[in-house]
Amino acid sequence: MSRYLLKILFFFLLASSAQGQALVGLEIEPDSITIGEETSFVITVQYARDYPISYIDLTPWDSIKLYTDPADTSALEYYADVEWQAIVPEDFKLNLDPDNIITTNDGYIYKDTLTCRFWDTGVFIPEQLRIVNSDSSINQNARFLQAAYIKVYPPMDVTNPDTTKLILPIEDIVLEEDTLEDYIHIIYGLALLLGIMLFVYLYRKFTKEKEEAELAQQDEVVVPPHIIALEALDELETKQLWLSGKEKQHQTELTYILRSYLENQFDIPALESTTDEIRRALQKIDWNLVRINDVNEILQIADLVKFAKAQPDEDIHQAFINRTRSLVTETSSESQTLVNQKSDDDE
Repeated sequence: MSRYLLKILFFFLLASSAQGQALVGLEIEPDSITIGEETSFVITVQYARDYPISYIDLTPWDSIKLYTDPADTSALEYYADVEWQAIVPEDFKLNLDPDNIITTNDGYIYKDTLTCRFWDTGVFIPEQLRIVNSDSSINQNARFLQAAYIKVYPPMDVTNPDTTKLILPIEDIVLEEDTLEDYIHIIYGLALLLGIMLFVYLYRKFTKEKEEAELAQQDEVVVPPHIIALEALDELETKQLWLSGKEKQHQTELTYILRSYLENQFDIPALESTTDEIRRALQKIDWNLVRINDVNEILQIADLVKFAKAQPDEDIHQAFINRTRSLVTETSSESQTLVNQKSDDDE
Protein backbone atom coordinates (compact mmCIF):
# COMPACT_ATOMS: atom_id res chain seq x y z
CA MET A 1 0.00 0.00 0.00
CA SER A 2 2.80 2.39 0.90
CA ARG A 3 4.42 1.77 -2.47
CA TYR A 4 1.34 2.96 -4.34
CA LEU A 5 1.09 6.04 -2.11
CA LEU A 6 4.70 6.85 -2.92
CA LYS A 7 4.00 6.49 -6.64
CA ILE A 8 1.02 8.84 -6.36
CA LEU A 9 3.14 11.33 -4.43
CA PHE A 10 5.97 11.07 -6.96
CA PHE A 11 3.77 11.72 -9.98
CA PHE A 12 2.11 14.58 -8.12
CA LEU A 13 5.51 16.12 -7.60
CA LEU A 14 6.32 15.47 -11.23
CA ALA A 15 3.28 17.43 -12.24
CA SER A 16 4.31 20.31 -10.00
CA SER A 17 8.03 20.32 -10.89
CA ALA A 18 7.64 22.61 -13.86
CA GLN A 19 8.62 25.50 -11.66
CA GLY A 20 11.68 23.62 -10.37
CA GLN A 21 14.59 22.34 -12.34
CA ALA A 22 14.69 18.58 -11.79
CA LEU A 23 12.93 15.88 -9.84
CA VAL A 24 14.47 12.44 -9.35
CA GLY A 25 12.57 9.33 -8.31
CA LEU A 26 13.59 5.72 -7.68
CA GLU A 27 11.56 2.52 -7.55
CA ILE A 28 13.03 -0.93 -6.82
CA GLU A 29 11.23 -3.94 -8.34
CA PRO A 30 11.16 -6.28 -6.50
CA ASP A 31 12.25 -4.73 -3.25
CA SER A 32 12.42 -8.05 -1.35
CA ILE A 33 14.83 -10.64 -2.75
CA THR A 34 17.04 -13.49 -1.66
CA ILE A 35 20.80 -13.13 -1.90
CA GLY A 36 22.03 -13.41 -5.51
CA GLU A 37 18.55 -12.80 -6.97
CA GLU A 38 18.22 -10.13 -9.67
CA THR A 39 16.33 -6.88 -9.02
CA SER A 40 15.69 -3.68 -11.01
CA PHE A 41 16.32 -0.04 -10.09
CA VAL A 42 13.87 2.15 -12.05
CA ILE A 43 15.11 5.77 -12.29
CA THR A 44 12.75 8.59 -13.29
CA VAL A 45 13.96 12.17 -13.87
CA GLN A 46 11.74 15.11 -14.82
CA TYR A 47 13.49 18.32 -15.88
CA ALA A 48 12.60 21.58 -17.60
CA ARG A 49 13.36 22.43 -21.22
CA ASP A 50 15.92 25.05 -20.27
CA TYR A 51 17.69 22.64 -17.91
CA PRO A 52 20.55 20.89 -19.76
CA ILE A 53 21.54 17.54 -18.21
CA SER A 54 24.94 16.04 -19.12
CA TYR A 55 24.64 12.73 -17.26
CA ILE A 56 23.38 11.07 -14.08
CA ASP A 57 26.12 10.34 -11.57
CA LEU A 58 25.61 6.80 -10.22
CA THR A 59 28.69 6.96 -7.96
CA PRO A 60 26.56 6.87 -4.75
CA TRP A 61 25.45 3.40 -5.87
CA ASP A 62 28.96 2.04 -6.28
CA SER A 63 28.38 0.62 -2.80
CA ILE A 64 25.02 0.70 -1.00
CA LYS A 65 24.97 1.22 2.74
CA LEU A 66 23.27 -1.13 5.19
CA TYR A 67 20.44 0.50 7.14
CA THR A 68 21.13 0.89 10.86
CA ASP A 69 19.14 2.45 13.68
CA PRO A 70 20.05 6.17 13.75
CA ALA A 71 19.82 6.08 17.54
CA ASP A 72 22.49 3.36 17.73
CA THR A 73 25.72 5.37 17.62
CA SER A 74 27.85 2.28 18.19
CA ALA A 75 26.74 0.59 14.97
CA LEU A 76 29.46 0.14 12.37
CA GLU A 77 28.89 1.20 8.76
CA TYR A 78 28.57 -1.70 6.33
CA TYR A 79 28.11 -1.63 2.55
CA ALA A 80 26.61 -4.30 0.32
CA ASP A 81 28.50 -6.14 -2.38
CA VAL A 82 26.43 -5.17 -5.46
CA GLU A 83 26.93 -6.70 -8.90
CA TRP A 84 25.60 -4.34 -11.59
CA GLN A 85 24.80 -5.55 -15.08
CA ALA A 86 26.67 -4.44 -18.20
CA ILE A 87 24.37 -1.46 -18.85
CA VAL A 88 25.99 0.43 -15.96
CA PRO A 89 29.21 2.15 -17.19
CA GLU A 90 32.48 1.44 -15.41
CA ASP A 91 32.81 5.10 -14.38
CA PHE A 92 29.17 5.12 -13.13
CA LYS A 93 28.31 8.04 -15.43
CA LEU A 94 24.95 7.26 -16.99
CA ASN A 95 24.35 9.23 -20.20
CA LEU A 96 20.75 9.89 -21.13
CA ASP A 97 19.53 7.53 -23.85
CA PRO A 98 17.43 9.57 -26.34
CA ASP A 99 15.06 6.61 -26.76
CA ASN A 100 14.13 6.86 -23.06
CA ILE A 101 13.28 10.60 -23.12
CA ILE A 102 9.58 11.55 -23.21
CA THR A 103 8.60 15.08 -24.16
CA THR A 104 5.88 16.72 -22.05
CA ASN A 105 4.20 20.13 -22.06
CA ASP A 106 6.46 21.36 -19.26
CA GLY A 107 9.74 19.69 -20.29
CA TYR A 108 11.07 16.16 -20.41
CA ILE A 109 10.80 12.89 -18.48
CA TYR A 110 13.67 10.42 -18.59
CA LYS A 111 13.18 6.84 -17.40
CA ASP A 112 15.80 4.10 -17.27
CA THR A 113 16.06 0.65 -15.67
CA LEU A 114 19.24 -0.81 -14.17
CA THR A 115 19.52 -4.41 -12.98
CA CYS A 116 21.77 -5.76 -10.25
CA ARG A 117 22.33 -8.54 -7.71
CA PHE A 118 23.03 -8.23 -3.99
CA TRP A 119 25.48 -10.59 -2.35
CA ASP A 120 24.88 -9.46 1.24
CA THR A 121 21.82 -9.78 3.43
CA GLY A 122 20.06 -6.96 5.27
CA VAL A 123 18.04 -3.83 4.54
CA PHE A 124 19.80 -1.40 2.21
CA ILE A 125 18.79 2.15 1.28
CA PRO A 126 20.41 3.63 -1.84
CA GLU A 127 21.78 7.15 -1.49
CA GLN A 128 20.53 10.03 -3.61
CA LEU A 129 21.84 10.31 -7.15
CA ARG A 130 23.56 13.43 -8.46
CA ILE A 131 22.40 15.29 -11.57
CA VAL A 132 25.32 16.81 -13.50
CA ASN A 133 24.66 19.82 -15.72
CA SER A 134 26.20 20.30 -19.15
CA ASP A 135 28.91 22.50 -17.59
CA SER A 136 29.98 19.50 -15.44
CA SER A 137 28.64 21.09 -12.25
CA ILE A 138 26.40 19.17 -9.84
CA ASN A 139 22.92 20.64 -9.64
CA GLN A 140 22.30 21.76 -6.10
CA ASN A 141 18.65 22.64 -6.79
CA ALA A 142 17.51 19.21 -7.93
CA ARG A 143 14.74 17.75 -5.78
CA PHE A 144 14.69 14.09 -4.83
CA LEU A 145 11.89 11.77 -3.95
CA GLN A 146 13.85 9.10 -2.10
CA ALA A 147 11.79 6.46 -0.36
CA ALA A 148 13.13 3.23 -1.96
CA TYR A 149 14.80 0.48 0.01
CA ILE A 150 15.56 -3.17 -0.59
CA LYS A 151 15.51 -6.16 1.74
CA VAL A 152 17.87 -9.04 0.99
CA TYR A 153 17.24 -12.40 2.70
CA PRO A 154 19.42 -15.49 2.90
CA PRO A 155 18.26 -18.58 0.96
CA MET A 156 15.33 -20.37 2.54
CA ASP A 157 17.24 -23.66 2.90
CA VAL A 158 20.15 -22.11 4.81
CA THR A 159 20.18 -22.01 8.60
CA ASN A 160 22.87 -20.67 10.85
CA PRO A 161 23.60 -23.01 13.77
CA ASP A 162 24.16 -21.56 17.22
CA THR A 163 27.88 -22.21 17.53
CA THR A 164 27.83 -21.12 21.18
CA LYS A 165 25.87 -24.25 22.08
CA LEU A 166 27.25 -26.66 19.52
CA ILE A 167 30.70 -28.15 20.04
CA LEU A 168 31.86 -30.09 17.05
CA PRO A 169 34.28 -33.06 17.44
CA ILE A 170 37.89 -32.60 16.41
CA GLU A 171 38.52 -34.35 13.14
CA ASP A 172 41.79 -36.06 12.22
CA ILE A 173 44.01 -34.28 9.71
CA VAL A 174 43.37 -35.67 6.24
CA LEU A 175 46.52 -36.20 4.22
CA GLU A 176 46.05 -35.59 0.52
CA GLU A 177 47.89 -37.57 -2.11
CA ASP A 178 50.60 -35.78 -4.05
CA THR A 179 49.51 -34.34 -7.38
CA LEU A 180 51.31 -32.80 -10.33
CA GLU A 181 50.76 -29.33 -8.87
CA ASP A 182 52.91 -30.27 -5.86
CA TYR A 183 55.92 -30.74 -8.16
CA ILE A 184 55.18 -27.99 -10.67
CA HIS A 185 57.89 -25.69 -9.26
CA ILE A 186 60.46 -28.47 -9.68
CA ILE A 187 59.34 -29.03 -13.27
CA TYR A 188 59.63 -25.31 -14.00
CA GLY A 189 63.10 -25.23 -12.48
CA LEU A 190 64.29 -28.18 -14.57
CA ALA A 191 62.79 -26.65 -17.72
CA LEU A 192 64.58 -23.37 -17.01
CA LEU A 193 67.88 -25.19 -16.42
CA LEU A 194 67.54 -27.16 -19.66
CA GLY A 195 66.70 -23.95 -21.50
CA ILE A 196 69.85 -22.26 -20.18
CA MET A 197 71.99 -25.27 -21.12
CA LEU A 198 70.50 -25.36 -24.63
CA PHE A 199 71.11 -21.63 -25.06
CA VAL A 200 74.76 -21.96 -23.97
CA TYR A 201 75.28 -24.93 -26.31
CA LEU A 202 73.79 -23.16 -29.33
CA TYR A 203 75.66 -19.94 -28.56
CA ARG A 204 79.00 -21.73 -28.35
CA LYS A 205 78.27 -23.69 -31.52
CA PHE A 206 77.32 -20.54 -33.43
CA THR A 207 80.38 -18.67 -32.16
CA LYS A 208 82.70 -21.54 -33.09
CA GLU A 209 81.25 -21.84 -36.61
CA LYS A 210 81.56 -18.10 -37.08
CA GLU A 211 85.20 -18.10 -35.98
CA GLU A 212 86.00 -21.06 -38.27
CA ALA A 213 84.36 -19.29 -41.21
CA GLU A 214 86.36 -16.13 -40.51
CA LEU A 215 89.61 -18.10 -40.28
CA ALA A 216 88.81 -19.94 -43.51
CA GLN A 217 88.08 -16.65 -45.21
CA GLN A 218 91.39 -15.24 -43.98
CA ASP A 219 93.30 -18.30 -45.18
CA GLU A 220 91.65 -18.24 -48.61
CA VAL A 221 93.93 -16.70 -51.22
CA VAL A 222 92.05 -14.27 -53.43
CA VAL A 223 93.38 -14.39 -57.00
CA PRO A 224 92.98 -11.08 -58.89
CA PRO A 225 90.67 -11.20 -61.93
CA HIS A 226 93.44 -10.24 -64.38
CA ILE A 227 95.67 -13.12 -63.23
CA ILE A 228 92.81 -15.57 -63.74
CA ALA A 229 92.14 -14.14 -67.21
CA LEU A 230 95.81 -14.22 -68.29
CA GLU A 231 96.27 -17.82 -67.15
CA ALA A 232 93.08 -18.84 -68.98
CA LEU A 233 94.31 -17.09 -72.17
CA ASP A 234 97.63 -18.92 -72.00
CA GLU A 235 95.85 -22.25 -71.64
CA LEU A 236 93.47 -21.43 -74.52
CA GLU A 237 96.38 -20.37 -76.72
CA THR A 238 98.12 -23.69 -76.03
CA LYS A 239 95.08 -25.67 -77.22
CA GLN A 240 94.87 -23.88 -80.64
CA LEU A 241 91.38 -25.26 -81.16
CA TRP A 242 90.88 -23.45 -84.48
CA LEU A 243 93.56 -25.65 -86.10
CA SER A 244 91.43 -28.75 -85.46
CA GLY A 245 88.21 -27.20 -86.83
CA LYS A 246 86.83 -26.15 -83.43
CA GLU A 247 86.48 -22.45 -84.16
CA LYS A 248 83.12 -22.25 -82.37
CA GLN A 249 84.50 -23.81 -79.16
CA HIS A 250 87.54 -21.54 -79.32
CA GLN A 251 85.44 -18.38 -79.67
CA THR A 252 83.10 -19.52 -76.90
CA GLU A 253 85.97 -19.98 -74.44
CA LEU A 254 87.65 -16.72 -75.52
CA THR A 255 84.51 -14.62 -75.03
CA TYR A 256 83.84 -16.31 -71.67
CA ILE A 257 87.35 -15.34 -70.47
CA LEU A 258 86.81 -11.74 -71.61
CA ARG A 259 83.31 -11.46 -70.13
CA SER A 260 84.40 -12.98 -66.80
CA TYR A 261 87.29 -10.53 -66.55
CA LEU A 262 85.05 -7.52 -67.25
CA GLU A 263 82.48 -8.67 -64.69
CA ASN A 264 84.95 -9.42 -61.89
CA GLN A 265 87.27 -6.47 -62.52
CA PHE A 266 84.72 -3.73 -63.23
CA ASP A 267 81.59 -5.10 -61.56
CA ILE A 268 79.39 -5.15 -64.66
CA PRO A 269 77.06 -8.10 -65.48
CA ALA A 270 79.03 -9.07 -68.59
CA LEU A 271 78.28 -12.81 -68.44
CA GLU A 272 74.54 -12.19 -68.73
CA SER A 273 74.59 -9.14 -71.02
CA THR A 274 74.51 -8.76 -74.78
CA THR A 275 77.35 -7.19 -76.76
CA ASP A 276 75.50 -3.85 -76.95
CA GLU A 277 74.77 -3.87 -73.23
CA ILE A 278 78.45 -4.50 -72.46
CA ARG A 279 79.47 -1.63 -74.75
CA ARG A 280 77.10 0.79 -72.97
CA ALA A 281 78.36 -0.40 -69.55
CA LEU A 282 82.00 0.24 -70.58
CA GLN A 283 81.10 3.74 -71.70
CA LYS A 284 79.74 4.49 -68.22
CA ILE A 285 83.10 3.57 -66.58
CA ASP A 286 84.99 5.97 -68.90
CA TRP A 287 86.80 3.45 -71.08
CA ASN A 288 88.40 5.01 -74.17
CA LEU A 289 86.73 4.40 -77.50
CA VAL A 290 89.57 2.27 -78.93
CA ARG A 291 89.32 -0.34 -76.19
CA ILE A 292 85.52 -0.35 -76.35
CA ASN A 293 85.75 -1.02 -80.11
CA ASP A 294 88.24 -3.84 -79.49
CA VAL A 295 85.88 -5.53 -77.01
CA ASN A 296 82.92 -4.94 -79.32
CA GLU A 297 84.74 -6.45 -82.36
CA ILE A 298 85.93 -9.53 -80.44
CA LEU A 299 82.43 -10.22 -79.12
CA GLN A 300 80.72 -9.58 -82.47
CA ILE A 301 83.05 -11.89 -84.43
CA ALA A 302 82.52 -14.56 -81.76
CA ASP A 303 78.74 -14.18 -82.11
CA LEU A 304 79.02 -14.67 -85.89
CA VAL A 305 81.12 -17.80 -85.45
CA LYS A 306 78.84 -19.28 -82.75
CA PHE A 307 75.45 -18.41 -84.19
CA ALA A 308 75.91 -17.63 -87.92
CA LYS A 309 78.58 -20.31 -88.53
CA ALA A 310 80.95 -17.74 -90.01
CA GLN A 311 84.49 -18.88 -91.02
CA PRO A 312 86.98 -16.07 -90.24
CA ASP A 313 90.66 -16.24 -91.28
CA GLU A 314 92.82 -18.51 -89.14
CA ASP A 315 95.14 -15.70 -88.08
CA ILE A 316 92.23 -13.78 -86.53
CA HIS A 317 91.95 -16.31 -83.67
CA GLN A 318 95.53 -15.73 -82.54
CA ALA A 319 95.12 -11.99 -83.08
CA PHE A 320 92.03 -11.90 -80.83
CA ILE A 321 93.90 -13.77 -78.08
CA ASN A 322 96.69 -11.19 -78.27
CA ARG A 323 94.26 -8.25 -78.24
CA THR A 324 92.37 -9.72 -75.27
CA ARG A 325 95.66 -10.22 -73.40
CA SER A 326 96.61 -6.58 -74.03
CA LEU A 327 93.18 -5.35 -72.85
CA VAL A 328 93.47 -7.33 -69.62
CA THR A 329 97.04 -6.23 -68.92
CA GLU A 330 96.49 -2.54 -69.61
CA THR A 331 93.12 -2.13 -67.88
CA SER A 332 94.16 -4.08 -64.77
CA SER A 333 97.22 -1.88 -64.22
CA GLU A 334 95.15 1.27 -64.73
CA SER A 335 92.53 0.02 -62.27
CA GLN A 336 95.21 -0.61 -59.64
CA THR A 337 96.58 2.91 -60.17
CA LEU A 338 93.11 4.39 -59.60
CA VAL A 339 92.73 2.34 -56.41
CA ASN A 340 96.08 3.58 -55.08
CA GLN A 341 95.19 7.19 -55.86
CA LYS A 342 91.86 6.85 -54.06
CA SER A 343 93.60 5.42 -50.99
CA ASP A 344 96.04 8.36 -50.95
CA ASP A 345 93.13 10.82 -51.21
CA ASP A 346 91.31 9.18 -48.30
CA GLU A 347 94.38 9.44 -46.11
